[in-house]
Amino acid sequence: MKQRRGDARHSPAEQGRGESRFRCYPGQLVYRIHGSHSRPPRRLGVWVSRGAIAVALLCVWVWPRLADADRAVARALVEEGERLSTAGRSNRALERLVRAIDEDPDYLPAYEAAVRLWLRDEKFDPIIRHLARVTLRHPRYGFGWYTLAFAYRRTGRHELAVICYREYLELRPDEADPYFGLAMSLVELDRRDEAAAALERYLAVEQRPEQRSFVTRARRELARLRGDSPATTPGAATWGLVRRALARIDAAARAAGRAFAPR
Repeated sequence: MKQRRGDARHSPAEQGRGESRFRCYPGQLVYRIHGSHSRPPRRLGVWVSRGAIAVALLCVWVWPRLADADRAVARALVEEGERLSTAGRSNRALERLVRAIDEDPDYLPAYEAAVRLWLRDEKFDPIIRHLARVTLRHPRYGFGWYTLAFAYRRTGRHELAVICYREYLELRPDEADPYFGLAMSLVELDRRDEAAAALERYLAVEQRPEQRSFVTRARRELARLRGDSPATTPGAATWGLVRRALARIDAAARAAGRAFAPR
């Protein structure tokens, strides 16, 4: 009895030659894309399979080299952008830096160089657009989270600013500045208890003498949130003493002037 053609596909002799459905799958996929439900010729499946393996090996060999090439191009563009920035040609510099980001979205110095120029001109939209992407790609990129939080706060998007400040503080819990920014956004959102806690933490961490004005502002804001009189804060109390001393000096000067004046 003659064997049917359909049975011949799975004959022991053919299986012994190593043919499998997996080996012919790329060819079957090509046929399905074109709407054919018939089995592709065995030779086509073998060649497509071999082609797929060759492409995979080529990608493994070529991709790291392409990535290195992109990094080299991005680095060169950043160097050129910084030279142009130093020469006062900010627009040309930003053009190079944005191209560097496009060439290699993971080259973080390109973002930092561009952000410096955008911050100088208070252009927050491109900062947000680029840093929102890179912080998703690099969740531990502290510069990205902090600058993104600042940009959101300056543009009135305080809910997003709070999220970004908290992300940054997960990475750097001992820094003072983010607690102050976080508190200011929480004040704008009328989240008083959270704002007070952030200000308390800021005052506990901040030790730099040059930040005295921010410390005074934080104390005043904390007193307001707690419902205390502004006069109870050290800054206000000091100014109160100075005003009273000046008043006494003025009164004494007026009295001395009357005593020595001709009658």
